[in-house]
Amino acid sequence: MESRSDDNVNLEQEDSINSEIETEPTTTNDYDSSSNTKEKEVIPLMSEELDVIKTELVDEAIITKEPVKETKTEQIPIMHEELVIERRPVIDNSQSLPSNTNNNNISTGYENEEFKPVETNTQIKIPIKREEIEVTKKPYVIEELVVRKKAVTKTQTVSEEIITERVLDPQV
Repeated sequence: MESRSDDNVNLEQEDSINSEIETEPTTTNDYDSSSNTKEKEVIPLMSEELDVIKTELVDEAIITKEPVKETKTEQIPIMHEELVIERRPVIDNSQSLPSNTNNNNISTGYENEEFKPVETNTQIKIPIKREEIEVTKKPYVIEELVVRKKAVTKTQTVSEEIITERVLDPQV
C-alpha cells in the first residue's frame, strides 16, 4: 500500500511540474474558449493478483474383508455299544428250567419268566448306547482392526504467471 501512495505523490508532483510547463492555449476555431478547465487524461495501470481457492473433495477408503476357507480336521473319540451274542450249549437241562424245589441258591436268571415256546414272532428289545457327533460353528474375535482418520497438512507451492503494468519514463 505504501508504494501506491508514493506513486500517487510522484504522479501529483509530475502533474504540478507539467502544469508549470504548460503554456496557455491559443485561441483557435477548434478550441472552446468558454471552458477554462484543463484537459487531463487518466491512464489506469493494471495488475493481476493470485486468487487461490481451496476445494474440499471427499474420497472413500474401502476396507474389504474376505472369507478364507480352510478345512480343519479333529480326531474325536466316540463310544458305541455293540451286541455280543454268545451261544453255548446247555449241559444240564434241569438247571435251565426254573424249579421251586431248587434250594442251592444258584440263580439261573429265569426265575420270574414263564417258559413256553413262543406261538408268534416275538421281539426282544435291548437298549444299545452310542454317541453321535454334532458340529456347530461358533464365531469369535481373533483380532480388532482400529481405523482412525487424522488430518495432515502439507504445503503445496502454486506458481502462476501474472501481469503487472508499469510506466516507463515518458519520452518527449
